[in-house]
Amino acid sequence: MKIRVSVKPRSLLSKVVSFEGNMLYVNVKAIPHKGKSNLELIKTLSTFFKIPKSKISILKGSKSKIKELDLDDEQKVIVGLKKLL
Repeated sequence: MKIRVSVKPRSLLSKVVSFEGNMLYVNVKAIPHKGKSNLELIKTLSTFFKIPKSKISILKGSKSKIKELDLDDEQKVIVGLKKLL
């Protein structure tokens, strides 16, 4: 399942904040240096959606705050997004 994500680096906590429109908003604690915030994003989404990190990949925007990700387990993603609504 493809999903658009807006990432806010250098936050106090790494957490999924909200889902509005078709954009998922995520705060990550890591700094955007050498892919650290991308790794933290994948770790945070893996914990939130309860799917393995290997099932999450960044399709577009690896150096941008707005990213397009592919998450392989569609049912768990839908259940996680319903929690935010």
